[in-house]
Amino acid sequence: MRTSYDKAQILKYPFLLEEDEKYGGDIPSRTYWGKKYHGGYSDHLPVCVDFEIGK
Repeated sequence: MRTSYDKAQILKYPFLLEEDEKYGGDIPSRTYWGKKYHGGYSDHLPVCVDFEIGK
């Protein structure tokens, strides 16, 4: 199995992001901020990679 850098991407769907009010731009919509439930998805964004399976 193999892949290359150009066949991987970070998924930045709008529903996974929220505005970063402190620094600008977007950040992942977190499930928790410290111990407080925030209601988001995760503090990491998912990655999509295409793999090629050799013979």
